[in-house]
Amino acid sequence: APSTSEFNSICHEALAAQGISEDFGKLSASTEASVFQRLGIECLVFGPGLSTGNSHAPNEFVSLDDLEVARRFYRGVVERFCL
Repeated sequence: APSTSEFNSICHEALAAQGISEDFGKLSASTEASVFQRLGIECLVFGPGLSTGNSHAPNEFVSLDDLEVARRFYRGVVERFCL
C-alpha cells in the first residue's frame, strides 16, 4: 500500500496503540498479498508470534499473549474501517 494511503495510516495507528513496531517492510514469503496488490487491493501481512525459525516446523507455537496483541490490532483496524 502506498505510504500515504488511509489503510496504511490506520494500520500504523493500530500497531502503535499496541506498542508494536510501526516499521513496515517487504516480506519474502508465500502469501496472497502480492496477488491482491496486483489487483489494486491494499494489504498488510501481519500475524502473531515469532515466524523466523518457528513457522512450519516441529513444535511450532504462538503464545497466548501474542494472540491477544494480534486480536487487539485486528479489532482496532476493523473498528476504524467498519464502524
